Amino acid sequence: MSGGMRFVFDEEKAAHAAAWLLRRNGEPMPALKLVALLYLVDRKSFIESTYPLTGDEFVAAEDGPTLRTLRQLALGAPCSVGEEWTRYVQPVTEHQWAHTREDDFGALSERDRERLDVVFERHRAATYDELCEYTRCFPEWRRPAEAPEPIDPATILRDAGYEEIDIEEVTDLVGSVHWLHTLPRQ
Repeated sequence: MSGGMRFVFDEEKAAHAAAWLLRRNGEPMPALKLVALLYLVDRKSFIESTYPLTGDEFVAAEDGPTLRTLRQLALGAPCSVGEEWTRYVQPVTEHQWAHTREDDFGALSERDRERLDVVFERHRAATYDELCEYTRCFPEWRRPAEAPEPIDPATILRDAGYEEIDIEEVTDLVGSVHWLHTLPRQ
C-alpha cells in the first residue's frame, strides 16, 4: 500500500462486521453492496480512530473505492479469507450474502457497532450503484488504469483535516502494528 500504511486484515472482525450489517438488514444483501458499506465503515473508523475496522486494503476500482480482499470474495475470486468468514457469512445466491450466526459479535467493540449502525442507517436504502456514485466523489478515488489500484490512506486523513505531522504519526503507528503482526507467534 502506498504512503507507508499497510494495515493488518482482521478476518474475524470483518466477518463479525459483515454479519452485523446483514443482521440489521434482515434479509440477504447484494455482496458488493455489503463490501461498499464495509468500506464506508472502514473509512469512518480510520478517520475517527486512525485504524480501519477490518484492516482490509483500500483500493480504487472502476466502480469506486473499495476493500481489496472483501471485493475479491464478493466477485468469487480467490482471496485470503477462510474459516472465520464462512462461519458468519454465506452466499444464498451467486451475488447475495446472508449472515449465519447471531450469537457472537465479540470481535466488535461498542464503538465499532455504533459506526456500523450509523453507516447502515445512513445508506440502508441505497443501491450498490448509488453507493458507487457516492463514493466516487471521495478524494481518495481515482479511476484505475485496469485492475484495482492501492489508495494512499493519507489522502483520506488529509480530506478529514489531519495535519501532515499527525499523518506521519499515524503512518508510524500503523507501521508498528503491521510489524508486530509479522513477528513469529510462539
